[in-house]
Amino acid sequence: MPSRKPQPETPPPPGKAIIRLRLWGLLSHGLLYLGLLFPAPAAANGPQDCGRLLPYKSSFVQVGYDTLAPPERHHREIIFDFSFQYETCFLPMLHIGYSQHSFWQFFDEKRSSPFRETNYNPEIFYRRRFGYSERIKGRPGLQAGFEHESNGRGPTVDEYGNNVNMSRSWDRGYVWAWWKNGREGPFVIGLKWWQRKKEQDKRDPLAPLGDDNPQIEDFTGKGEFYLGFSTSERAGLLIMMRKGRRDHHGTVRMEYIFNSGIEGGYMQLIYFSGYGESLIDYDRRVERYGLGMSFHGMLSMF
Repeated sequence: MPSRKPQPETPPPPGKAIIRLRLWGLLSHGLLYLGLLFPAPAAANGPQDCGRLLPYKSSFVQVGYDTLAPPERHHREIIFDFSFQYETCFLPMLHIGYSQHSFWQFFDEKRSSPFRETNYNPEIFYRRRFGYSERIKGRPGLQAGFEHESNGRGPTVDEYGNNVNMSRSWDRGYVWAWWKNGREGPFVIGLKWWQRKKEQDKRDPLAPLGDDNPQIEDFTGKGEFYLGFSTSERAGLLIMMRKGRRDHHGTVRMEYIFNSGIEGGYMQLIYFSGYGESLIDYDRRVERYGLGMSFHGMLSMF
């Protein structure tokens, strides 16, 4: 049988840096079993994407202003996110993802401008974008996985001399589905639903084991609804909404990105009102306005 000539590699889109990273041997047998549950004939983003480190969710740097910041904090702070994914080659459509969300009290010179909170969010997931379907007049997508989120902190002594537990974490299995209109339509709707892994209650608030935030779903709920619209290849709006299990604990996040004139970057406007912006403040209402530079908007992940 004649040998098959290798296909030329598709160049990356302008402004998106794609870094090769070999992670052979990273996945354990458990990941193999997970991949067998979700067989797939082709890679999620195209065969040329496997074995590469690619953008995932939002990656940005911005200055935010929280109108409801407590007295011990500066209303202004620098927030930066970065997020990437890696698609395995031996199990197509199986991805490893990582996102990080940090808050820097840069303008609080009285306290030496500390980093007040960082949330770490690794995950593993199956992801597939389907082709255009005439029946539903659009292109659906599906993602299912398991994610961990924590702030990497523990018991400490606050400025008043009290022992407090600053640890926050939770684990979730989730399903994320979306639909984009037309063959190349600019409109997208999506729904993410999760089931939290149950943890034991803590008898001692300072104990290392047990649930650090048993009421978190009272404020974040069990899922998120997404509504997005791209006005052009260089501009788009994405709205996220969720509802906590308690009354009046709703959350909305709006992200608008537009052409910055800088290759590979966008200007970004963000408005956040609600709960769960960070793990340490999951039960405190935040109303924040932000302006900054985005390197990858979340709208482009759908």
